[in-house]
Amino acid sequence: QVLQERISLPVEYEEDYGLWDFLREVQHQDQPERCLECYRLRLEHTARRAAELDADVFTTTLLTSKRQDVSALKRIGEECGRQHGVDFLFRDWKGLSEDNRDEAKKMGLYRQQYCGCIFSEEERYRNTTRHLYQGPGPASGDRRWSDADD
Repeated sequence: QVLQERISLPVEYEEDYGLWDFLREVQHQDQPERCLECYRLRLEHTARRAAELDADVFTTTLLTSKRQDVSALKRIGEECGRQHGVDFLFRDWKGLSEDNRDEAKKMGLYRQQYCGCIFSEEERYRNTTRHLYQGPGPASGDRRWSDADD
């Protein structure tokens, strides 16, 4: 809502994440197939809603991410747009991610560090033990870790 208030942009908010539909569709898929199916689910929903609202175009914030397959997003977005009679607005906005970081911070905009998928979130936080304190432990003979302290 912060951006909407600052630039007077009409926005349609979707409160339902669609987790169960997503899980049903991608449960046996690995990346990149999982990502492609997710693109299709999200863009299909958005195209349908844009048609219901009689919008001229629809797009996705995924186009701003340097980690997403923009050519697949373009292809799938255009397919969904044709199906619902709404144009898909494609721009490769990846440069905005870096160029506008400071501006986003000034405006107080949330900048998510993963696509939003629960699998992506798990991948983001996987192997966090490597970031834990690796100081002296039982193998070093440190008395703080002796069996006598149990």
